[in-house]
Amino acid sequence: MNVVICLGGSVVATPSVNYEYLKNFSKLIKKYVDLGYKFIIVVGGGKIAREYIEIAKKFKSNENFCDKIGILATRLNAMVLISSLGNYAHEDVITSTKNLKFDKRVKVLGGTVPGQTTDSVAAEAAKVSGADLLIFATDVNGIYDKDPRVHPDAKLLEKLTYEDLLKYAIKKHEAGVKGVIDLKAAEIIKRYKIKTIFLNGRDLNNIERALNGKNVGTIII
Repeated sequence: MNVVICLGGSVVATPSVNYEYLKNFSKLIKKYVDLGYKFIIVVGGGKIAREYIEIAKKFKSNENFCDKIGILATRLNAMVLISSLGNYAHEDVITSTKNLKFDKRVKVLGGTVPGQTTDSVAAEAAKVSGADLLIFATDVNGIYDKDPRVHPDAKLLEKLTYEDLLKYAIKKHEAGVKGVIDLKAAEIIKRYKIKTIFLNGRDLNNIERALNGKNVGTIII
């Protein structure tokens, strides 16, 4: 199976780089590489990126410049993930989705260009590579009918259509923006009918369940 994982910065680098998580996540990926799975992993920026962006905004830096800061942060996180994967990954961070293909070693990306989030990078990677599955591993259990951090009665939506996904997308891009998914990514997923799962990546059992075709989080069909 060929899988793209969008590893949220909220999981891997909030409030700082999570060594123990990366160590265990890499063990899981290595296990499945040995089973014949192929992976492309896109890493988010997390709190580290947002802190740098907020400081730049205080100095009145424009959105494009702040996006570039975020991209650098995601690539630093990507490099740490590559370190944890060792020989199982390509040594360099991939900086473009153009002609992106799966191979025996894991390919790791961060952000690519200003004006989009790593959500879009992951969706584009899944489209270009012809992935069988796209996983968004975040710090929440899936997509809810409303923000579960604010509303205790929020309900997890176990299944959504591609059209429904657009309703929960972030409509306006801003450097360091945080939400369910950005609009460009949702549109790519809808247009190319990419099988997509949103899950809580903090629990690695959830990722393993998704890799084994079991129900977890929110599936987009």
